[in-house]
Amino acid sequence: MEREFDYDDFQDYQLVCRLNFVQSEYGGRESPCFSNYRGQFFYHYNDAGTDWLARYIFSEEPVEPGASVLAKVTLGGTILDLARERGMPTGNQMAIREGARIVAVGVIEESKFDYLNCA
Repeated sequence: MEREFDYDDFQDYQLVCRLNFVQSEYGGRESPCFSNYRGQFFYHYNDAGTDWLARYIFSEEPVEPGASVLAKVTLGGTILDLARERGMPTGNQMAIREGARIVAVGVIEESKFDYLNCA
């Protein structure tokens, strides 16, 4: 099966994250993810909420529950505006949610907003 999105060639992203997907028995997804997945990007800004639009392109797929993978992340909406304004440095943690359920946790390994201080 040919991949719709090639990780190495994909250039329209703001972050590269190392993701660890939660196993199904611990509340993670029941099914695998594929590139172009659109789970909610969760990043801790104390005074901000609402839409956390993001799209993920995975280095390997399918991404099974319990797997660890690199992902290029394209942000959108409020989270993109906040990242531009406040920064999103490498080394910071993030998560992927589906509603109230956290399905993956990760660390930002590369950021186009690394130049700003998130304090």
